Amino acid sequence: MPSTKRRARKERILVYGGPGSGKTLAWMRLAKKFGPKGATFYVIDTEVGAFNSMDEFPGIEEYVEVWECIDFDQIKRSEEHTSELQSHS
Repeated sequence: MPSTKRRARKERILVYGGPGSGKTLAWMRLAKKFGPKGATFYVIDTEVGAFNSMDEFPGIEEYVEVWECIDFDQIKRSEEHTSELQSHS
C-alpha cells in the first residue's frame, strides 16, 4: 500500500535576468515568506549585490547564505558546496 505521508521536498530555483529586473527582490520575498517555515536559501550572486539588498528585509540573513561569484570557477565551487549542504540536511 502506498504511503499517504507527505515528505518535504528540496526545491532548486534558478532566477535569471538582466540588471534591475527584480531577481534579488524575488528571492528575498521568498526567503521572507518561507524562511520562518524552515526553508534555507543558498544564493549564488554573480552581480555582487545581494548583501547590500538584504538590508531591505531585516532578519532574512537567518535563512540565507550568499556566495558572491565573479567567475565561472567560483560559480562551480559554490554550486558544489550548496549541493553538499543539501545532501546533509
